[in-house]
Amino acid sequence: MDVDEVMKIYEQGGSEDEEKLLKMLKKKVDEALDRGFHQGMHHSTLFETLHKEKAILELHTGNNDKAIASFLESCGSSARQKFCSRMDETKFPQTKPSSASETSSELDEIIPKGFDEELINFSMDPMDFKQRLQNLPSDCVIVEISEVFPGQRQCPPEVKARPLCVIRCSCGENTDYISQCIANPHPLPAARNSDILVELKSIIKEHAALTTSLIRCNYKDDKLLMEERFQIVMEAVRDWLGPWRSMFLGRILDNHVLKNWDKKIGQLASKLEIADADRVKFSLLAQCSNIFTKVDLVQGLQKIIPKNSSNKAKFILDASKQMKKLSEEFFGTNLESFTEVERHPVILIADKSVFMVPWEQLDILQTHPISRMPSLAMTHAVYMAPRSQRKLDSRSAFFVVDPDKNLPATSKRLRPVLKAREEWIGTIAELPEKPIIAKQLQENDIYIYCGHGSGSHLIDSDHFNPVNSAAILMGCSSADINKIGIHWESQGAPLDFLLGGSPVTLGMLWIVTDTDTDKMTVRMLDTWLPPKDTRNTKYRMELCTQDKSFVKVFEDLTPQKGVLKALRSAQKASTSQIIASAFIAHGVPVYVGHNSK
Repeated sequence: MDVDEVMKIYEQGGSEDEEKLLKMLKKKVDEALDRGFHQGMHHSTLFETLHKEKAILELHTGNNDKAIASFLESCGSSARQKFCSRMDETKFPQTKPSSASETSSELDEIIPKGFDEELINFSMDPMDFKQRLQNLPSDCVIVEISEVFPGQRQCPPEVKARPLCVIRCSCGENTDYISQCIANPHPLPAARNSDILVELKSIIKEHAALTTSLIRCNYKDDKLLMEERFQIVMEAVRDWLGPWRSMFLGRILDNHVLKNWDKKIGQLASKLEIADADRVKFSLLAQCSNIFTKVDLVQGLQKIIPKNSSNKAKFILDASKQMKKLSEEFFGTNLESFTEVERHPVILIADKSVFMVPWEQLDILQTHPISRMPSLAMTHAVYMAPRSQRKLDSRSAFFVVDPDKNLPATSKRLRPVLKAREEWIGTIAELPEKPIIAKQLQENDIYIYCGHGSGSHLIDSDHFNPVNSAAILMGCSSADINKIGIHWESQGAPLDFLLGGSPVTLGMLWIVTDTDTDKMTVRMLDTWLPPKDTRNTKYRMELCTQDKSFVKVFEDLTPQKGVLKALRSAQKASTSQIIASAFIAHGVPVYVGHNSK
C-alpha cells in the first residue's frame, strides 16, 4: 500500500472505508516492526515511534488492551539498545530470530550468563505485559506517562506540549490496569513562554546559568523570580493532569485501612451503578475528592457517568457529595491530612518528551515515595534478577567525595559526617583508581558520590561492570537521562548503574548548587543511614555553627528504612524548590537492615 492508496480510501470516507484504512495502517506498522527486528531497528528510537503509532491506531479501533501494550512497549528503547550494544562488545554470539513472534526460550543461548533475558525480550509479544505485572509484588503500582503523538508530527504553533496518555497498573495476582488520555495543556499567559515544557526547560537553563555565574549583584532577586516561575509551571502541570493526577497514587500501606476503604467505596460504586471498568478510577477520584477543585471532580466524574443515567448533572452532584463524605472519614479534608496516609511506593515510567518534568512534586505526591524506571520490562527484570536484593546492609558503604579536589567546602562539610560512620570506607579530596571503585561497587551495598556530575569519569561505563551497590550520586544532572537530537539514543548514569545490576540510583535531574546539595546529602544520610553510635552526631552542632541555615537540615528527623521515604525527607533540607525537585530516584524500592555479609 502506498500513499496514493491511503489517500484514496481516506477521501472516499464512510465508516467501512475508515475501518479498512485503520486495518491497513496497523498491518503496515506491524510489517515495519517485524522488518525492523531483523535490522536492529527494534533497539532504536524508531521502535518507540512505531509502537506509539500502533497504540494510536489501537485506540481508534477500540482495542484498549493492545493500545496499553504498545504504549508500555514504546518506552525504554534506549536501555535495550545500550544493553544489546554492550552484548556486541563482549563478543557473545549473535543470531537473528526468524520472526518477531519467536519465543524467549530460543534466545537462551545468545544471552550472557548472569543477565536477565527480560532486558532485551521486548519484541516477542507486547501482550506479555500482563504476565509481567502478575510476577511483580502485589504492593507495586506502575504508572507510565507518555505523549500520544510521536516523532515530529505537527502541532498548533502556540502549543509544543502534546496530549498525554497515563497508564496505571496494579501488580500481583489481582492485577488491573487503566488508562486515560489527557488533552493539550492550556497556554501559560503570564509566563515568558506559552508552553509548559518550553517554559520549564527555559527555567532550568537560566537557573543553571544563574548558579554558575560569577556576577552576583542581582542574584537574590533573580533567584526569587526563578522560583516563582517554577511554581507557576508546577501549578500548570497540576491543572494539565487535572483529576487524573490521582492515577499516580500508590496502594494504601495499612492493610486494615485499605480493606475497609475498598469495601465502602465498592458499596458506594454499586449504589451509584458505576461500571466495573471504571471502579478503579472512581476509587482514586474519591480518595482525592476533598483535595480536588470542583472543576477537577466534574471533569473526572464526567468520564465515568453510568450509561443509563438520565440526569448527568444530578449524578455528578450526588456522587461528589457522597465521595467527599467517605473521603473525609479516611483521608481528612485537607492536603496535610491526606498526605499523612502512608502508601506503598510507585514506579514511574516517564516518556522521553516529558522526562524532565518533576512529576514527583505534584500537590498530592509531596510525601509519596516514588522512583523512576525506563520501562516495564526493565522493572520486571530488576525485580526478578536472582542477585537483586532489596534489603541492604547499612554498614556496608563506600564513599567518594570531591575526587577532582575543587570542592573544598563540600569536603569540609561532609568529612565529619562520613567519619562518624565508622564502618564505612572511602576517600575525600582524593582520586581513587577505577579498578578500586569497580571492586568496591561489587563488594558494598551502598555507594555515595559527592562531586561534579555523576562521577562517570571514575567508572568504565563502556563495558559490563557488575554493580551490587545502591548508588547515591550527589552531583549536577547525575540522574538525567539525556537525549541529544531527535534520533540519538538517550544515555546517563542511571542507565549504566541499572544495567550493571544496581537496584536503585539517586541523583539530580539538572544543575544544582553545592550548598543545597550538601544539605540534602546530610539529611539523607541522617534519615536513612544514621551513625551506629548516636553519640557520633557532634558534627550536627559543628555544621550549624559554621552555617546557621543547616539548622533546618536536622529539624523533625525521623529515621526511615526505605530509601524513597528518606529521599522525600532529604528534599526538605533545600531552601530552593527548583533544587529540591531535582533530587529523584531511578530503580526499585530498597530498604536497610543489618545483614551478615
